[in-house]
Amino acid sequence: MPLATAADPDLLTHKAFGLPNVPMTPEIWETVEGKANELARDLRVPVQSGQAYAAIDGLDGFEKVKTDDTDMQRHQEQFTGHFLLDRDGVVRWASIEGANAGLAGLPLFPTDEELMAAARAL
Repeated sequence: MPLATAADPDLLTHKAFGLPNVPMTPEIWETVEGKANELARDLRVPVQSGQAYAAIDGLDGFEKVKTDDTDMQRHQEQFTGHFLLDRDGVVRWASIEGANAGLAGLPLFPTDEELMAAARAL
């Protein structure tokens, strides 16, 4: 399903939609790295402990630059959200990362089926 994307380095849209932004705690990082470990196993990518996140980035040819570290320090843990808006711009459906399952819901996103079901329900 094609979706429009855009860059928002100041996170203005995240703030406008009320998405949580919290400090990167050891517990959050452990969860993120744990999910990266699961993905690496699923993709059969051999990784050393603590290196899964970087290994996953490398699969896409992503090469970290200095501004990535700066952005990580500035943004900390910025949760994501998916929204369906009607033609008048009213939010009719939302899925916010971690909202229902806490840290266990990181980084879970709605499936194509969930998005289509939400769209059909509008």
